[in-house]
Amino acid sequence: MFFFFGYPIIFLLPFFLVLLALRAGGRSLGSSHRHPLYGNDAYMDSALQRQLRGIEARIFRLAYRMNGVITVSDVVVDLGIGSEEAQAFLDRLVDSNRVRIDVADDGVVTYSFPEIVHRLGMKDSR
Repeated sequence: MFFFFGYPIIFLLPFFLVLLALRAGGRSLGSSHRHPLYGNDAYMDSALQRQLRGIEARIFRLAYRMNGVITVSDVVVDLGIGSEEAQAFLDRLVDSNRVRIDVADDGVVTYSFPEIVHRLGMKDSR
C-alpha cells in the first residue's frame, strides 16, 4: 500500500529536482556577469533595474543642464534623494571616460562628464 502511494511521487521527484537545479543554476551562471553600475546582481528585479536606469538618465540630464559638471548636492536637490545615495550613484558612474571625479584645491568634489562638456563646447563654437 505504501508503494502505491509513493509511486506517483517518484515520478514527480525528477521534475522537481530539475526545476530546482534550473532555478539555482540560472543564478550561479549569472554570477559571472557584472553590470558596471549595479554590481554583481545581474538578475535584479526588472522594475528596480528600470528605476536605477531612470536615475542614471536623470543624472546625465542634470549634468547636461549644468554644463557637464555636477556635485553631490546638485543630485540631491534635483533628484530628491539622500546625499549618501547620490554619492553612491555618482561613484558608480565614475569610469574616467564618461564620468570623472575631480577634487578642487578647496576640497570641493565635482563630477565631470567629458562627453557632455565636449558636446556643449562644439555647440558654442558653431
